[in-house]
Order: sequence, then structure tokens, then C-alpha cells
Amino acid sequence: MFCTQMIDVANEFNVPSYLFYPSSAAFLGLQVHMQYLCDVEKYDVGELRDSDAELEVPFLTRSLPAKCVPSVMLNKEWLSVVLSHARRFQETKEQQLNAFEMVEEMGLAVEIRNHFQGEYMAAAETNRELITAEEIERRIGCLMKQDSDVRDRVKKMSEKSHVAVMDGGSSHHALVRFIQDVTDNISSESCG
Repeated sequence: MFCTQMIDVANEFNVPSYLFYPSSAAFLGLQVHMQYLCDVEKYDVGELRDSDAELEVPFLTRSLPAKCVPSVMLNKEWLSVVLSHARRFQETKEQQLNAFEMVEEMGLAVEIRNHFQGEYMAAAETNRELITAEEIERRIGCLMKQDSDVRDRVKKMSEKSHVAVMDGGSSHHALVRFIQDVTDNISSESCG
């Protein structure tokens, strides 16, 4: 999962290193902010664990409930490991922050229940009710209504995404620039 050491290997062989960051910009911003809190502000982010506090994160338009922060970022034993990779590069899939961003920030999803938790546990262990199929079906039904604002926003975002990957689109252009950059920066020493 954490392969930041490959940057050193690429440097040793005089090959440019590129990072593919599959998580959202929101998660990258959260990592940078958590690192700032620890390194600059000397704040013990472990104190946020199981709290009702809300973080003012510079890149978000709304405050972020501490319960949405990935649990590994609030675990004292793992925090140093997480921050060491955050300083270079980290790959993760954390759905709580993604859900918060999709529902609250972008308005591209509907909330089923606001049960953001720092850890994933079975419902029986946390004394919480399971979300029923009927509840999920009801919320999906709300989303699928023809006159739904969320549906309209999703459709517009889908159209923008489609345009971005077409010839001349921003994603297509970025990929072409990336490939050109890779081919321009491979030194003759690394070729053999």
C-alpha cells in the first residue's frame, strides 16, 4: 500500500518519478492539514478520536466532523506511520471522507444516515441499527426522481467529465502532457 520508497529507487536510477494519487483532492488536502496540525501547530490529533469536534480545514467550504477523519489518522500508534507517508505520498481508500465530500461539499449524493464513524465495526458491536434495504431503496428513489436537484447536478458533472476525456478535453490534454513529460525526461543513462 505505501510505496513511497520507490521515489528513492527512481532517483537512484536517474528516472523521473511520478505519483499516481487515486484518492480525492479533499483527502490529499486533509493529509496535508493533519500534517500541518502535528508538525507546525504541535497539536495532538489523537484528541479528536471519538469527539464531536469539527475541523476547519482550509480546502473545504464547511467544517469537517472529526468522525469523518479516517481512524488511522487519529490512532496514536499509527499516526507517525501515516504522517511519514503523508509527507511524501499516501494511497488510501477511505469512504467516510468521500461520502462527506459527495453529500455535503459537492451535493452529488444523498445521505442515508449521518453515521460517520472513525472505524468500521459491525452494527452489533456499536449498538447501532443496521440500515435496512427499505431505507436504502427510499433514498435511492429520492435520488432517481426526474426533478431531483441532486440528479441534475450529477448529470451536469457527468457531462463535464465526458468532455474532459474527449480529444482536446482537460483530462485528455493532461494525459498527453504527462506522456510527453515522461518521454522527455527519460535520460539516456537510464535507457541502457
